[in-house]
Amino acid sequence: DSAAEEFAQKNWAEQFSADTFVVNPEAAIPEKTLDRWMEDDLRFHDTWLKKRHDLQDQSGSGYDLALACFGARMNLSVQEIVDLIVHHRRKHGKQRRTRVEYYQRTISKAMKGADAAPFESPGAKPLSVPVYGDGVPENGPIPGERMLAPDDRDPAKKAMLCNRISQELGVHLLRLVKVPGKEPVYLMELEEGRIEFDVAKLLCQKAVGLALAAKVGKIIPTFKTLRWRVLTQTMLDACTVVETTDDLQLEGSARIQIDQYLKETTLITSLADAAAQDLYKPLLHNGQIAISSTDLVTHINRVHSQNLSPNSAVAMLGALGAKAERVRGRGFKEQSRWFLPVNEFDPADFAQTYRDEVSRNGE
Repeated sequence: DSAAEEFAQKNWAEQFSADTFVVNPEAAIPEKTLDRWMEDDLRFHDTWLKKRHDLQDQSGSGYDLALACFGARMNLSVQEIVDLIVHHRRKHGKQRRTRVEYYQRTISKAMKGADAAPFESPGAKPLSVPVYGDGVPENGPIPGERMLAPDDRDPAKKAMLCNRISQELGVHLLRLVKVPGKEPVYLMELEEGRIEFDVAKLLCQKAVGLALAAKVGKIIPTFKTLRWRVLTQTMLDACTVVETTDDLQLEGSARIQIDQYLKETTLITSLADAAAQDLYKPLLHNGQIAISSTDLVTHINRVHSQNLSPNSAVAMLGALGAKAERVRGRGFKEQSRWFLPVNEFDPADFAQTYRDEVSRNGE
């Protein structure tokens, strides 16, 4: 309403009281300056040429705000930002904006950074996805500088992000793939082949640069820390997550290894009657299988040539819902055991191991 508009205009005027500016329809930014900005910042390059396909608001006002955000990030003066917007509108034959309040409002939104709401023109559909952008401050994005975070089921948006990453790195990226698991694997697919990364190497600028230099024969640009962080987030967003097998997940891997352990190890039914070398073998106790994490680690490392640590074994057992309890009775020293859930490890499925051992001993 008129009262709110009057209040807003006074508020803008107060903010810009120390930053007077004029709206000169013939204002222009030197071509050398524009060329340098376009070379250093691909986002500005696309904005200046009106090729920002990631901007939800494709109107002149939307591009004005994007330019104002760039100016705020570059610490340009208010007058320089106004001249930049005027020059851009004239370059693309857009209607001139001469009201001081318009520039005050636009630049004010850009200056607020993460505290300002993302700009939308009247009638524009609101974004339903997060907002990202170059030079994102610690506490949030700059409005107007947007990169849409893709839905995992939307290959078009992922392709758009891969195209943006290609422009930033200077190499042709076909696809990014994530193979999930307890230690996820990331695959960067290029025309020259495929590069495999773990998450630490994918987030490391040096590791990515060396891998691309070896595979493609190109040196990627050097990115400042903040910009690299934004680029790596974009890489994670662009990943296509593929189906994986149980053995790559902690719970699935644990189930497979413990199942093999029980099938390859003799089960005992009593600690009192067990030989000294069998005191920590899997035990059938009160209708459940109880195992020793120490014996589990020893077996896996010896038989399968792995290097499983005790802590990893405990994590595996915990992931399957095993419970630690003490086994007490006459004729033996009490032990601490992990009792496996019956629904996962039914004693009937492994009783044959015990019967075969009894048969071999002639008992």
